[in-house]
Amino acid sequence: MDGKCKTMARPPDHSHQNNDNAALFTAAVASGDWGLVRAYLLWEYATPGNLTPRQKARVERERLSAELIPYSAKGDRRTVLRYLRLGADPNAGANADDFAFPLAWAARCDHPEVVKILLAHGAKVNARFTYPLTTGMGVDATALEWAVENDARKSVAVLFAHGANPRLMSHFEPLPGFEDTADTSKGTRTALDAATDPEIRRMIRKVLKDRRRIVTKAD
Repeated sequence: MDGKCKTMARPPDHSHQNNDNAALFTAAVASGDWGLVRAYLLWEYATPGNLTPRQKARVERERLSAELIPYSAKGDRRTVLRYLRLGADPNAGANADDFAFPLAWAARCDHPEVVKILLAHGAKVNARFTYPLTTGMGVDATALEWAVENDARKSVAVLFAHGANPRLMSHFEPLPGFEDTADTSKGTRTALDAATDPEIRRMIRKVLKDRRRIVTKAD
């Protein structure tokens, strides 16, 4: 497990929450910005006491979806399955930091059984997400790309078995002042360009070859 996996695999500790950020939390709820609400929950913000009963119920549902992210990165199959059965959304990320979809973290950290559970409960294998980098953002990444970059062989195999597309790749969009670092390869790469593990490269080549064969037959 790489350093990012170890960091993300820590579920929030709600025992020391406080209400210092109640105004921000309340505003996010009022505007229906549930991605930000999930980020606040992962940052261990306390649920404000001034919410309506309906809003509190919605926040509790969002808490399940938010906490599915670190439990997926941790590879906690039992908790992931329990949260999904309680209504956690496997396609819900959080709009901050590296809080990408649960599937992306399970795949990156090479927990193939959790990947299978998430896919069986409706996780979208080719869902795209954006994540922060030092001088910009990685845009339109997929769980497969993250798994490939982290040499997560077992998860790559599971994703391919469920239809992951190796031609869907992210591109870099720089923050203001870093435009000279822009990625000019948008739309020109495949997962093979990100792969260093020989077995993963073999799997990608096979999938690309099979896809070309299917297209040729269709023509």
